[in-house]
Amino acid sequence: MLLTYLLKLHLLLSQLSHDTQLLSNQNFDLLQLHPRKDIHCPNTNLGVLLIEFLELYGRKFNYVKTGIRIKDGGQYISKEEV
Repeated sequence: MLLTYLLKLHLLLSQLSHDTQLLSNQNFDLLQLHPRKDIHCPNTNLGVLLIEFLELYGRKFNYVKTGIRIKDGGQYISKEEV
């Protein structure tokens, strides 16, 4: 996915560590649980997807209490349940 490569490039240029599997799972989750009607349109702006990704995983997502399950349609799960 192009968004994953864009994020990896940003992390590399910022000299931050990155985990390709984590980025891939987060991208898959973003597209699976937060669908956009225009995602398959060739004119979809990657900048909009990037901002949505950063908003969700940089500001809103609670990494301490929440996990991501991508199987069976995807869902957020409480880490206490795992």
